Amino acid sequence: MTHPIFALDPEGYQAHALHHHEQAWRESNCYLDVWIEVLHALGLDVEAGLAFPLASTFEHDQWTFFKPPHTDLWELYGVEVEELTLWLPLLEHAQNQVRAGRLPLVEMDAYYLPDTAGSDYRSAHVKTTIAITAVDPAARRLRYFHNAGFHRLEGEDFDGIFRLGRPEHEDYLPPYCEIVKVDRARRLEPAALRALSLRLAAEHFARRPAENPIRAYAARVPEHLDLVLSRGEAAFHGYGFAAVRQLGAAFACVAAWARWLDQGAGGGWGEAAGSFEAISGVAKMLILKLARIASSGKVRDLSGNFEDMAQAWDAGMQRVGEQLSG
Repeated sequence: MTHPIFALDPEGYQAHALHHHEQAWRESNCYLDVWIEVLHALGLDVEAGLAFPLASTFEHDQWTFFKPPHTDLWELYGVEVEELTLWLPLLEHAQNQVRAGRLPLVEMDAYYLPDTAGSDYRSAHVKTTIAITAVDPAARRLRYFHNAGFHRLEGEDFDGIFRLGRPEHEDYLPPYCEIVKVDRARRLEPAALRALSLRLAAEHFARRPAENPIRAYAARVPEHLDLVLSRGEAAFHGYGFAAVRQLGAAFACVAAWARWLDQGAGGGWGEAAGSFEAISGVAKMLILKLARIASSGKVRDLSGNFEDMAQAWDAGMQRVGEQLSG
């Protein structure tokens, strides 16, 4: 029997709470955002799987582009992910996989995604990830998860994302594509889900950086600011997304996981969540400061902000360690 997710209609769709407007980071990165909505639409507890950014770190010129591990998705939710080799045109693969009850997770060009109106739609060619639930070539219509919601597109946008009517050039590279198998998706009992989430969290916690990664990031900030100012507005937007947003959104996710464990009981998990929320809040403020730096051309001292985040990282990790070993 086909899962109800394939019959969803964008009209009236209610996004997950993590994508509501009051969130500090309504959007984190395209891959995680798609997974938040897919798991939500499957009726699963999204927050149980958000411990993995505990292991995120400073990657020298960005913060970790954090993605849910496929092993976690399988263990927590019974959802399988495999890479799809595109030996046919993408549209044919999309039809085949949806017909088989799978969700194609595909890198697409945001230029043709109407939900990006006001940013990339019909103005910039930017790679992003969507999850397809329905495809109708005859009507030239598509339903898909992207960013903070569930959407549809049609007509010229349909032709555009599938490159219909355009010749293949020898330097054309097919997009990266995965298939999400939901036929064995299952919802664990609360106690079992909590225990499994904690076990997986302990594995991610064990992989956390040996030294405070925010202090390592802070040491490179002056160099980064000089580079951004020398490259112009496009560099500012790219840097803000790759570095500051990923840092803030990563720990907003970990905070949501800790709040889910806390369930209003207070104590260590709530304290850990507070520390990680502090990181998220400072990172959000830094985006605004970076915008002012980019517009004025004047470098500002951000060391105090980074030290605040570094101290919050230390405190949060200490609390998580205590809770996991308790």
